[in-house]
Amino acid sequence: MEFIDVGHWGRAYRDELEGLAIARYKNAVGEDWYRKVAHNINRPKGFCVGLDANDIVVFIADDLEQMNPSDLRVIVLPKFPDDPPQRMAVLQKRFDFDRRDFVDVPTPWADIPYNSLLEVVRDLLKRVKKLEARHGRPV
Repeated sequence: MEFIDVGHWGRAYRDELEGLAIARYKNAVGEDWYRKVAHNINRPKGFCVGLDANDIVVFIADDLEQMNPSDLRVIVLPKFPDDPPQRMAVLQKRFDFDRRDFVDVPTPWADIPYNSLLEVVRDLLKRVKKLEARHGRPV
């Protein structure tokens, strides 16, 4: 999948513009988000994705002007389908830069065998019953 890496942008900081408080963002070399990217007429066009530190999709937009890049790496996918359900489906997926595609994020318990989970739940229920017996009421 073709993508354009717009870079990582720092956390928002407060600035004033003609007496109005606004949020600004800068990248590692000090470039301003609005001048360099969002309001640049030559900005990349396409489906925009904001990735957290683990490359998990946490923000999507149709245009860079709609992005809130605070502490995010931003990529643009110029050929991604213009299909709202397909676009929403990438939220909470990880962008794999080697594969150049979105991949599911494994759940932390995915590798735990079912029987082990069942034993944990049974043990917790026993502990709750002991607490209820000790206190004479549901906990």
